[in-house]
Amino acid sequence: MEILYKDLPISVNLTNPSESIKQLMLFAGQQYTESSEGPLMQDGALNLNDSKSATRYLCRKFMPKLLGRSPAELGLAEMISVVHDTRPLSEVMELLGTKDFLCGKEPTFIDFCVYDSLIKAGLTEY
Repeated sequence: MEILYKDLPISVNLTNPSESIKQLMLFAGQQYTESSEGPLMQDGALNLNDSKSATRYLCRKFMPKLLGRSPAELGLAEMISVVHDTRPLSEVMELLGTKDFLCGKEPTFIDFCVYDSLIKAGLTEY
């Protein structure tokens, strides 16, 4: 996927697609085209092959509020990120409960990452 933002190309390799990155770019209102070569994400000399790192990078670049709108929301998002990396997906979903988003009234980067995991686990359609 080639993403153009203010004449800065970012490419995302679709041989290992991350739904969180595609959804983040759509949410941020960024256009992209598809490609099938290169690292997961490349921006100039920067190459990222981890989807969560790429998701955070894109948040910082396009929508910093998705990292957390307050220190408390950022801390909660980071804690849920650790839970997401180390515990079963069911435990992350328990944190969501009946809320729309994991950390507050609006989405954060971890919502996109968990959504990606739900898709890969076949628990939701996109």
